[in-house]
Amino acid sequence: MRLGLAAALPAVYAYHRAHFGSNSNPKTHRGALPSPTTAVPSVTLPTAPPIPTATSVPTATPVPEGTPVAKELSLTIELAEPYYGRDAIFTLQRLDPWEKVAVQLFDPNGQPAEWVTEYESYLTDVNENPVTKRSLYADDQGQASWLRIGTKDQAGIWKVQITRGDTATNMAYSVIRLPVTPTGPKTIGVDFRLYQGSVSNIYYTDNVPGALTVDLQGHLKLVTDELLELAGLRGDQTPNIYLVDNLDLLKQVSQSSCSQLGFADCDYHSGGDDSGVYMHTDSLLTGIQRLLTHESVYLALSET
Repeated sequence: MRLGLAAALPAVYAYHRAHFGSNSNPKTHRGALPSPTTAVPSVTLPTAPPIPTATSVPTATPVPEGTPVAKELSLTIELAEPYYGRDAIFTLQRLDPWEKVAVQLFDPNGQPAEWVTEYESYLTDVNENPVTKRSLYADDQGQASWLRIGTKDQAGIWKVQITRGDTATNMAYSVIRLPVTPTGPKTIGVDFRLYQGSVSNIYYTDNVPGALTVDLQGHLKLVTDELLELAGLRGDQTPNIYLVDNLDLLKQVSQSSCSQLGFADCDYHSGGDDSGVYMHTDSLLTGIQRLLTHESVYLALSET
């Protein structure tokens, strides 16, 4: 049933007094609205996952286009197989320009060989010890060369050791005998073989290089020609040459022939089947040539 306005007003005022106080006028109230009696439930938001910290990426190391490979060395010898008793020229190739290398030679018995200069002098260190290893430098083409004085280098398999930094490379080469065919033996305290040369007959013992018997022919011709041109001296005939490989054997020969060695450790026997110049060959080539020159001059002067 619908109430009239007069009947509804008392109910409105009663509600107002109950909620806003007895002095409030519902027509003039400007206060806050009543708080709701029901609490609004709190909403829990989901926790956002942690954002990972960015890790710095290391700078990539550039990869070289190609790893350098050590060049294989090349060794050439002139002659390819040196003759026992002759010098040889060695050329090392495929080095870096101006590269420093150490070179050492070993004889067929595995012993280090002494270094001899091109002027035929033995190298020694500050303590007068023989030098067996020598430092060489490549040229701008990567080549290094040296002359090996081979008068006393025996026949057999030799070894060249090339050291570059901490790396050693071994190369073998052969020293061979010059094929000289003897024509007949002879014994004067020791056994001699005969080589009939273009200038003189040369008798030599086993350990004398065959190449030396050939090479001394040219030197003997040079000496006799110079003596004739410069002093008008020439012997009646070119003497026979007797070569032994060391001084002890020469002394043995001298005793067998009842003669004495001269001050130069050589001798000349005149007259008879065994006449000639007697020499030892355990020195370098220049020393051997000097002895031969000395005896040739002495012989030419004695026959004038």
